[in-house]
Amino acid sequence: MKHRIRNLRKQILHSILSIFCLGYVQTPAIEESEVFDWWDNGIISQDEAEDILNLLEEGNTQEACALAEVYAQEVCQDESLHSTPEAKPTRQYAKRTKKNKAIKGAPLAPHGYILWKARIDSTGHRINDRKELQVTFYYYTLRLGSQNLLSYKVQGYEAHFGDISTREFHSQIPMDTLMGTVAFFPLGHFRLGGTLDTSLAKSAHTEFTYGKNNIAAAYWRTQGNNSFLLQAGTDEASIAAWYQMQQSAPIVKAQIHARETSKQAREHQRNYIISWNTTAYMHGSQVPDYSRLSSTVLKNKLWASQNIAVAKTGESRTKAGATASLFAPIDADTLRARFKLAAETGPNILHAKISATCLDAASHCMQDYLAAKITTQHGTEKTFTLDASAKTRYTHESSGRDNFSPPRLEAGITYAEMPQNRFRMAVILPKGTPQEAITLRNESKISSNWLQCTLVVDFKQTRNSKMHPARAHIQAKALF
Repeated sequence: MKHRIRNLRKQILHSILSIFCLGYVQTPAIEESEVFDWWDNGIISQDEAEDILNLLEEGNTQEACALAEVYAQEVCQDESLHSTPEAKPTRQYAKRTKKNKAIKGAPLAPHGYILWKARIDSTGHRINDRKELQVTFYYYTLRLGSQNLLSYKVQGYEAHFGDISTREFHSQIPMDTLMGTVAFFPLGHFRLGGTLDTSLAKSAHTEFTYGKNNIAAAYWRTQGNNSFLLQAGTDEASIAAWYQMQQSAPIVKAQIHARETSKQAREHQRNYIISWNTTAYMHGSQVPDYSRLSSTVLKNKLWASQNIAVAKTGESRTKAGATASLFAPIDADTLRARFKLAAETGPNILHAKISATCLDAASHCMQDYLAAKITTQHGTEKTFTLDASAKTRYTHESSGRDNFSPPRLEAGITYAEMPQNRFRMAVILPKGTPQEAITLRNESKISSNWLQCTLVVDFKQTRNSKMHPARAHIQAKALF
């Protein structure tokens, strides 16, 4: 059995590596394996896990981070919130562009990538499959596959034709994918734009930008309905409101986030750093036609999360934080809440984390989720990391009896060569003993100047079933 499993892993990995080459890696905000863990532990439901995984596959890490924070009380740092510069071209591409002429700074040499993402369930079927080809030439970008789109961008001018959605509309509120065209034209600090799709839905847009601050407004005419969208944003906050006529209330989305730097802490003569983030959705029983909210956001008229963390500067890596989430269902006059307290400390050689999560504060925290993890890391650029963790539920019975559920135990080893290349093997005992159930997890991230791919595979065995592939996430990307 062990030999067959080992051969199966090698075959899967070999087949992926043989398809794609060329790329650079950008460390994701959330790992798919983390979503699998939250799902297994009962922290999030299947629908909530699917919401996060689908957003990750679409590349919408900002919204996926918001969902992870509310569903699982896990704070992930989406770098797009903090003006992270775009990844630089690879060394080979930089050499090629020097040999090709450019027009006004735009390289003439076509470049782009091929991308494939898939999720596989326990039966071996692909439940999600995204293929994408993107080619950039001069100021034009052609994207084919899961999204078919031709884009043109230069000095504030912007036009898109094909499958247009949230990114093309510059909308803070997620939107459906439409087949049509959208264009923006600059006028000083202003931009004017408009859209038209195949269902004859029309919109007009205006936007004012000054530095990192912007205010935008849009008017929508969809299938005889009129709606208005207003949004504003700065480097640390954003708010958007979308109201469709005859509906009881608008969708409102608000985000506030701040990450203090070590330099700012020193300027205030402090040896600790403060970071915090707030995300909230509010809406009525109906939402505008072309909005696309996650399933649990739609079920709640209030959906919000708040977290704050304090980290000590220096090598001790000491940090403490709290996260709280609120849900107000549309079909009930109740308010659900959950919160989490977490702390960690210690250098790389021995680092410890503990956390306690109240799964339902409205029921007086009758069920809590407790977790502890210890890691030891050796090396700098090339590192070996050993980790061990234990997680359990603590239930307060109405009869006065308290009990712990069978602990979920995990032990893993990771080898990493810089953040881009990583291999991890882990043994997981979801019910405390291997006789009840055992999971073997294989995580691989491989990158070079000609390769980027990610493979996460879970193999499970229970008392009633033999070892079998339970699920997998596969991603491969080739740049040219």
